[in-house]
Amino acid sequence: MKELILKADGQEITVYAEENELAKLTKPERARTGYERVDEGETYYTTTNYGEEPDVVDTRRVYDNGKHCNGDYVNDKKLFHDRQRAKRLHDRLEQWQALNDNSIVWFDDSVKYRICFDYDEGQLYVCGDSRTRSEFAVYFSTSQKAKEAIEKFCIELMWYYTEYRSRLDEPERKRNK
Repeated sequence: MKELILKADGQEITVYAEENELAKLTKPERARTGYERVDEGETYYTTTNYGEEPDVVDTRRVYDNGKHCNGDYVNDKKLFHDRQRAKRLHDRLEQWQALNDNSIVWFDDSVKYRICFDYDEGQLYVCGDSRTRSEFAVYFSTSQKAKEAIEKFCIELMWYYTEYRSRLDEPERKRNK
């Protein structure tokens, strides 16, 4: 049992608490991710049918609740803009693949190609899968088409793999070379 002295408005009060109860009070706060709900009346960032709508005030109404529940709600402006940039890159890659490549046949043993990144070498490269499919990866019918996509989107892909952080508490990547 620990003895605590609380001071408020010039008065002192002695309180006794168990170690485990004190630990609950002094538990370190979890690092901010950028996805936490803001207090009512505070600003968050989201999109609408008209595009970006930054600086939305949370009123705790249906609109705000829906945005928070569907994941289109962040409390950090840079994170919001970086997420938008990453989504645009993905959409542009899917569009480029559709306009410049064949459709992918998933239910056969042919190799499907996607863009990967080697963090040790700091380089983009093409990797192939025949029976697995990663969520949100854009696949190409040939290694050559994936290489063409790397050439076309190289700057944005390098940003994505070396600078983009999907949450605020994700450590920044240190370049090895």
